[in-house]
Amino acid sequence: ITKNLRNIRIISTPEYKHFDPQAIFDEIIDFSSLAPELWSLALYGADLFYAQFSRWPCNYSQDFEPLLSLLPTQIHEPFRTQITTELIRAAGSSLHTTAAVIGGIASQEAIKIIANQFVPLNHSFIFDGIHGAAAVINV
Repeated sequence: ITKNLRNIRIISTPEYKHFDPQAIFDEIIDFSSLAPELWSLALYGADLFYAQFSRWPCNYSQDFEPLLSLLPTQIHEPFRTQITTELIRAAGSSLHTTAAVIGGIASQEAIKIIANQFVPLNHSFIFDGIHGAAAVINV
């Protein structure tokens, strides 16, 4: 009965609230590199681009300036230009290896919940496949 007592925690999920870029910006610890949190802000800008143009950014000469203007202002240079270039280069694609990693993490979290052992990830999980970095953001 008490074998997992040291891992007991109460996890409460807040009501869904509108995405707040400032809340993510407040979570960033390392500003010296492209932290996964910066990618979450960049993907927010890509979602705004998709909502406005009904497509993902894919043409560098045509989409660079509109996408750059939609990125949250919390992302500063040189990361702002680098992130914009990477988002256009990816063109909304999904790599099989990234899908496999995310699927593995999701299944591991499901096992934690089903087995009632250990504490599952709480809030938002961001995976940066380029640098192999990940972060959990409590927003």
